[in-house]
Amino acid sequence: MKTVNLQQGTPEWKQWRASRFTASDAPTMLGINPYRSRESLLREKALGDAPEHSDSTLALFAEGHRAEGLARAMVERIIDDELYPTVAEDDAGQLAASLDGMTLDGDTLFEHKLMNDDLRDCRDNGAPIPEHYRAQMEQQLMVTGAREVLFVASRWDDAGRQTEEPLHAHYESDPAMRRRILDGWAQFARDLQSWKPDTAAPEGSAPETLPALHVEVRGQVIASNLVAFRERALAVIGNINTDPRTDEDFADAEKTVKWCKEVESRISGAKQNALGQTGDIDALFRALDEVSEFAHKTRLTLEKAVKAKKDEIRADRIRAASVEYGEYVAQMMQDAGFQITVPRTDFAAVIHGLKTIASIDEKLGAALAREKSAFAARMDSAAAKLEWMREHTQAAQWASLFSRDMLDLLDLTPGAFRDAVTGRIAKAEAEQAAREEARARAEAEAQAQAEQAAPEQAPAPVQQEAAAPETAPVAPVAAPAQPQGKPVALKDINAAIAPISITQQGMDWFGFRPVESKGRAVLYPAGTIAELCTSIERHMRAVRNPESTCCIPPGGATGRTL
Repeated sequence: MKTVNLQQGTPEWKQWRASRFTASDAPTMLGINPYRSRESLLREKALGDAPEHSDSTLALFAEGHRAEGLARAMVERIIDDELYPTVAEDDAGQLAASLDGMTLDGDTLFEHKLMNDDLRDCRDNGAPIPEHYRAQMEQQLMVTGAREVLFVASRWDDAGRQTEEPLHAHYESDPAMRRRILDGWAQFARDLQSWKPDTAAPEGSAPETLPALHVEVRGQVIASNLVAFRERALAVIGNINTDPRTDEDFADAEKTVKWCKEVESRISGAKQNALGQTGDIDALFRALDEVSEFAHKTRLTLEKAVKAKKDEIRADRIRAASVEYGEYVAQMMQDAGFQITVPRTDFAAVIHGLKTIASIDEKLGAALAREKSAFAARMDSAAAKLEWMREHTQAAQWASLFSRDMLDLLDLTPGAFRDAVTGRIAKAEAEQAAREEARARAEAEAQAQAEQAAPEQAPAPVQQEAAAPETAPVAPVAAPAQPQGKPVALKDINAAIAPISITQQGMDWFGFRPVESKGRAVLYPAGTIAELCTSIERHMRAVRNPESTCCIPPGGATGRTL
């Protein structure tokens, strides 16, 4: 932070802040200031065209400064410390803040507002401080590096007494709001480079005035300029533009619609005047009806064209804003190398009720900048979460745990994201440890049973096996009596003898019969693992000695597949 030796409100201070992005302008830049538009701030920064204030607004500012001084003295007594009005900017000289007060150590700031209905809602009902105030205070913290802002709203009478209970609140930095402000000013700077002033709003003009229609009858038409009136009226009406495109065209069209109604009214009046003088003059009425009908049809066509063209322009502007936002979002995710959910942006609601193209463009521009800034903040938040995940977890090992819902997880707050990731990984690690423990236990049990059974199952000499007649195949080994205990599933048998595996048909070949089936699980008697290991060992010795017929099933050597 750099303090600037300027007094707030002086011409020098105004000149200094004109070239800075100030905290009081942050809400306007974000498009959340209820009192000023983003377009007006662009105009001010581009042209140095500071807005002019009415006498009533200037009086309100003066009252705010008076109340600020009274409130500052009150707060100093409360915190037992002095508060100094300060002008400051960041080290880059771009972001700035004019502070109502700051403690000497720079740890605490003071911000005052005149009490209003929104702030009474905060005081009386616990509503949050409106975000346009929070944006201003967040930039103050950014510029100064202070820890907190003491936010006070109050009202005072002429004698310096409070007229109602004040609002006291503490504001500390909000990373999401800080990100919005940084991204918002970056977008504002880009928009400022390409900004061009709008032309003045057109007032519109109607077609030229038609000559006065004069008709005098006395049983017959005595005098009339009907022929000249008819020719001129039809020519003027025929030249009306019924395809408006610009704000000027629309302004002209709206006045022309009124003009057509006046023509119809005048002709109707002339007809009534003539009717009062004669009963039936066919030529007169046909001419009057022709002009009146032409004006009537032109008016209806123009009214429909104005509505249709405005709807078309609104749709085009909404579509263009949506496309620009979509391209921005896609490019950001492509550059970042990851995706997040994209919130729906209702640009149509932003311009609801607006009449002019200029106001539509202004509102859409502010909304587009606001949405870009908000999405950039969400991308930064998601990137920070993914970086934490890489640093604090074995993310690559557990990628499958998050393949289905990572987009939803990235929408969580940082704390909720960390809890979800660590909880899911901890559960997976516990399940993996349990599986490994079960496998080790099964292997140890099998080993112990094999060692216990080995002396009782000594194999016969190989020579004796070879001496058996070739025509007398040996039947499969019969299953011995099974010990009592918990049955063992085929999948657990395969887990114990891995990497070897055996099917139910293989178990049948060795003479092991299931004692129970539960769904797809096939269960064998307790002790089967050890006995199976012994049978496989005997079979392998026979395979090693091709001349032996021991343990070869009926059907020949093709039965050796386990």
